[in-house]
Amino acid sequence: MTDERFDISRRKALAALGTIGVASAGAGLGTSAYFSDQETFENNQLVAGTLDMGVGYSAHYSDWSDDEGEGVSNVNMYSGDPGETGTSEELTDGYTGLPANDAWLIEVPDEDVDTFLDNTQYQSFNQEDGDLQECPLSDAEQADSEDRPIIDLDDVKPGDFGEITFDFRICDNPGFVWINGALEDFSENGITEPEGDDPQEDGDPDTEDPDDIELLDVVQTAVWVDDGNNYQNGDEEPMSVQSLGDLLSDLDADNGIPLAGNTAAEDGGGSADARNCFAGDEFHSIALAWWVPVDHGNEIQSDSASFSLGLYTEQCRHNNGSGMNNEGLESETDDDAETSV
Repeated sequence: MTDERFDISRRKALAALGTIGVASAGAGLGTSAYFSDQETFENNQLVAGTLDMGVGYSAHYSDWSDDEGEGVSNVNMYSGDPGETGTSEELTDGYTGLPANDAWLIEVPDEDVDTFLDNTQYQSFNQEDGDLQECPLSDAEQADSEDRPIIDLDDVKPGDFGEITFDFRICDNPGFVWINGALEDFSENGITEPEGDDPQEDGDPDTEDPDDIELLDVVQTAVWVDDGNNYQNGDEEPMSVQSLGDLLSDLDADNGIPLAGNTAAEDGGGSADARNCFAGDEFHSIALAWWVPVDHGNEIQSDSASFSLGLYTEQCRHNNGSGMNNEGLESETDDDAETSV
């Protein structure tokens, strides 16, 4: 039997082990490679939505001048107690009460309401055909571009009344809306002899307390969501009927007086238990009526008050309508209303 032996030197053995090591390393690299593929979606971006409000208005004032009745077949005055106004239940069938059905000093036939309002309109903004009709809104359709007051009356007397309709469009999302405002300035402007003799006159010509300004207590107001025709009709009901002073206090508190819109908050992405939002890209209106009761007179002589009026909106989505981000009237509204007698 042949004696066969492997004659391996130390150097050959080390070389062979080195070869095995390399092979093992190669095998390890082979098991770490997987089938793979990469798919990429490029040009990703986030674009913030918009919430922009454009506002217009029409303002009416009745001082019982002869031209107010032109083209109006009949006008009935409220015949109740002095200082009182008529209610909707007291209206004659087929008549509309002004300044509001729930607080009227006069009533006119339904078919003549528009004529009477045309006769008493003294100022408007964004009321031409095409205004506030589509988004995006132009700079000219923003109330910020107006530097004139909505109300600027300097000879108001008992029995006078007026109405302002704010028209607005929200682009491009539904929003909660508030009407807000603030008393800016007030004065007795001295005290006339008849004013000083009136038992309801406080008698301080230099007062710095708005509670002493009888005009703010005497002038009454009503606010409602309107259908854009400038008078109360159908199911419209005032959400606020109170003195001008009390109204301005409410308008200056928090975000102002919350308004109920035409679409459920939940449908606009808001809380299910929140009040209605106002739909985006639609035309909406808010009416504010005011009047001076006929049982007041001398105590308001020469009194004056200046105040701001505005509208504030917040997105409906992810919101409960409690109001979070109102930056204040100074940055949103610079239109003062001024009334004096």
